[in-house]
Formats: sequence, C-alpha cells, structure tokens
Amino acid sequence: MHHPQTKPLVTVVTAVRNLVRAGRSAAVIECLESVHQQDYPQIEHLVIDGASDDGTLELLRPYETKGWIKIYSEADNGLYDAFNKGLARASGKYINFMNSDDHFIEDRAVSLSVKRLEESSRSCIRVGGGLDYEAGISIS
Repeated sequence: MHHPQTKPLVTVVTAVRNLVRAGRSAAVIECLESVHQQDYPQIEHLVIDGASDDGTLELLRPYETKGWIKIYSEADNGLYDAFNKGLARASGKYINFMNSDDHFIEDRAVSLSVKRLEESSRSCIRVGGGLDYEAGISIS
C-alpha cells in the first residue's frame, strides 16, 4: 500500500509587544497575511506577546479565531526571550523567526525553503533580499 509522503511542519514565530501604541498595526497585519498566503500547507504561526496593554491582543484575536495564529501572552525579557518561548512551543521540523514588521514577499517562500532544506544536508538557511541562500542556492 502506497502512503503519500506528508510535508514537514514549519513553525513561524513572531514576537510582539504594544504594536498599537507603536503605530505598527498595519505592519503586523501584513506579516500575518503573508504567512497565511503561503502555498505551503503545513504551517503553524505562533505569536508570542510580551503582555501588551495597548490593544495589540484585541487586534490579533480575530486572526486567532480564524485559525491563522496561536497567541501566547505573558511578560518576557525582550525579543530573544520571546523567540525562545516560541521555540519551546514550536512543533515544526523547521522554524522561521519573523519580526512583526517583516513579511514574505513571495507566496512560495516557505515551500521553496522547505524543498531546498529537504534536498540538502543543511538544517538552516539564511534568507535575505532576493531569497539568496547560505547554501549558495538562489531561488527565482
């Protein structure tokens, strides 16, 4: 009996704190939408909130209700502590740390990244402008 191969889960971790007060509401929405619009079917998006008190959670809740994100809110010791909390909660084989004012410019970014990772012996790639990979592979 042939079993279809399942694609590995990718976890995207985004740290946030008081985005509304900082005037970054539109940026985080663009971030969430860019993750949701990926053509890759196996993504969990964790949003780690540092105990925002300015309406950030209210801004994010509709996206949690849609199933786009999972929100965890508690005080932390800054960005890297929040990323570590996300890493501890991540279920994915691969982890993408995405700042709240960043977004994917390509709807295939995750699928292309997973394809390259699965084809190589690397466990990490660094993505910069133009999707140039540390492994020496340029994706167009």
